[in-house]
Amino acid sequence: MTSHTIKLIEKTMLTDSVMQLIFTKPNNFTFHAGQFVQFLIPEGEKTHKRAYSIASAPKSKSLVFLAKLWPNGKASELFEHIQPGELSTISSPLGHFTKTEDSNSIFIATGTGITPILSMITDDLCNKKTTKEIRLLLGFRSESDMFSQQELYALSDKHKNFSVDITLSQPKAAQWAGLKGRVTAHISKYIATNTQYFLCGSPAMVTEVKNMLLEKDILPSHIHFEMY
Repeated sequence: MTSHTIKLIEKTMLTDSVMQLIFTKPNNFTFHAGQFVQFLIPEGEKTHKRAYSIASAPKSKSLVFLAKLWPNGKASELFEHIQPGELSTISSPLGHFTKTEDSNSIFIATGTGITPILSMITDDLCNKKTTKEIRLLLGFRSESDMFSQQELYALSDKHKNFSVDITLSQPKAAQWAGLKGRVTAHISKYIATNTQYFLCGSPAMVTEVKNMLLEKDILPSHIHFEMY
């Protein structure tokens, strides 16, 4: 497996448990929006591999990752301790959760499942300059679990062919103006023909949404997914 050395530029806690990490991008590193890498984490004679999708678009000058931190997780421990200027090692890009054509697209994600979708949406709008309709349905538990929304709203303001809806399953504030409930409660509003669907999040959510789309006669070949 080909490996690449990357240097941490900056890390930021986006929520109590989600961290954004920005690394340098090696000169010879190319990838397709939606792909992931394996972080190679040495421990004695062993090397642990942990998969993380790339949040930044392929033309970005840096590599951005959004990581959910888990107690005693190998990658979580690495991310918590690594400091700007320090090095890490990753594999070459992997995965097939990518767009292969310019099409109307509906993205449905929960939590850090937004990561590869951020890369695809940014690539479509800012690099490929698509004129196709792009819609995003993004679910979180509550307001304190939200992240990346300002970036998404900014893209929506700039690109009239992109719309984003955020739904909270357990909103804490009575004045929450967005959608309420799990993403599955809103799927009926996202049924469209001649559209490619991209799902990313927990296995339960992805499976349920995929089955709902199939029941609405969406072609299996139009449903693409990755489970987190």
